[in-house]
Amino acid sequence: MILYNTTYTFDSASQHEWLYWIRSEHIPAVMNTGLPLNHRLLRLVSDVGQQGVVVSFQLDFANMADYQLFSDTYTDVLHDRMQFRFAGKLASFSTVLEEI
Repeated sequence: MILYNTTYTFDSASQHEWLYWIRSEHIPAVMNTGLPLNHRLLRLVSDVGQQGVVVSFQLDFANMADYQLFSDTYTDVLHDRMQFRFAGKLASFSTVLEEI
């Protein structure tokens, strides 16, 4: 199992707009690719050193080949849509983890 995690940080003023958009547009677009098996949207509850709202969006893939196909085909377009919609309002970083 491969877990693709993107962590987003944004100010609390953008929280409701971003959550609505990710649930109504982004997640359906991601899942409609047919490659992720499952998704999770999680909020960081620790406030140690936290500036703004921190959210983790996680995708499960059956194997590295499915993740790689998703990454090569869709991540740039999906990322660009989010950056266009929320330019200057969020920062993000992504990690890929393998279940052992």
